[in-house]
Amino acid sequence: MRILFSFIILFFLVGTGAAQTPRFDHFDISTGLSQNNINGLVIDDKGNIWAGTLDGLNKYNGYEFEVFKPLSQEKGGISGNHLISMGKGLNGDIWITTRDGVLNQYQASLQKFRNFDSEIFSDQGIIPENNIVQYNDSLLWFSQDDKAGVLNINDENCQTYDAPGYIHGICIKNDSILIYGEFGISYWKPGSNDLSLIVAKEKISSTPCYFIQRDRDKWLSVSKNGIYDNKNNFESSVRLFSFNEVDLAGINLSGLTSFAVSNNNY
Repeated sequence: MRILFSFIILFFLVGTGAAQTPRFDHFDISTGLSQNNINGLVIDDKGNIWAGTLDGLNKYNGYEFEVFKPLSQEKGGISGNHLISMGKGLNGDIWITTRDGVLNQYQASLQKFRNFDSEIFSDQGIIPENNIVQYNDSLLWFSQDDKAGVLNINDENCQTYDAPGYIHGICIKNDSILIYGEFGISYWKPGSNDLSLIVAKEKISSTPCYFIQRDRDKWLSVSKNGIYDNKNNFESSVRLFSFNEVDLAGINLSGLTSFAVSNNNY
């Protein structure tokens, strides 16, 4: 976790020019968190911080925690305690995958959960394990290892697509999807309707990429040897910060992606 928080601080300093000293608050079970092992962090459209733990989903509104756990006899509850992945939805919604492979959508307008059965994904040989990103009112993207999945939320149809290697992240760029990993960065452009989900895959960089974040009119990316400023739709790159080449291939940055990218307007 130390390297994840280091990247958060580093991107904050690069994006703001280190104009202010950040303030850190610390939370654990003594302050209301349901469990100290956190697998995901998301900030929703209303500014609430959501933390997925090994024992419950936590919502922090700036003053106190609200903990969500399965309801024994009632519908509309979350499917499990052990959360493995999270992603930001639209209009205050949050997406959560539990250890049993069930995808949950917290519907903020109804203040309840919608559950998507694990068979929807197991039939396609995938689980919404990492990089959950809602593209629009209909489509939800996610990944597991070297596969990308897209779920039609309305009819619960799921399709999968192979990537050239392990997928470290998925983010939205205008009307396209940026998918990146050890293989570099690619555009995946959805079709004009929900039935033709992909019309093109275009590779735009072969440099390994482990994290991308939009900063105003540019895109910052992390590779093995530094942080890059990608200009003009990734047609040129300038290295902003250098470090000794490190192997980040085995590090899961999906939690960082959920937390950091959810604060950007695309």
